[in-house]
Amino acid sequence: MLGNQVDYYQNLARQIAEEGHEIGNHSKSHSNLKNMNLEQIRNELDFTNNKIKEATGITPKLIRPPYGSYNDSVIKYAKDHDDSIILWSVDSLDWKSRNAKSVNQVVQSTITNGAIVLMHDIHQETADALPQLLTALEAEGYQFVTVSQLLEWKEENGVGPHFGSIK
Repeated sequence: MLGNQVDYYQNLARQIAEEGHEIGNHSKSHSNLKNMNLEQIRNELDFTNNKIKEATGITPKLIRPPYGSYNDSVIKYAKDHDDSIILWSVDSLDWKSRNAKSVNQVVQSTITNGAIVLMHDIHQETADALPQLLTALEAEGYQFVTVSQLLEWKEENGVGPHFGSIK
């Protein structure tokens, strides 16, 4: 979640957490963290952690840097806070296509066991794609878990190098 959005949608953030979904830190303002120094990164990520904690009672332990872009200072922040930097292995390209059918085709043609799929909650077309996508993936035998559950499973089973967890 973006910190500045948690400010506006505290009830939604609380509902998401109560329903068992995992919430990660996506920065305060969706700025490119790679272009920031450690103090600026701290401001972005600490603000968001505090807003998420205020709204949900949970402090996130996952960081997904905007654009998947990070530098040594982001890694230092993550290590200092015992957080994991999470990227993705499947880009739904929802931000580009803005088309539910296209999102479904991209994900279904590139999905693998242990995949982390990048999707954006700001696009209606992404929301429109989800019912059919989830049904199709479930029919293929896929199970949906939180990123933390996936990382635990990875540690136990040694799955693929495509994970974007940096700790």
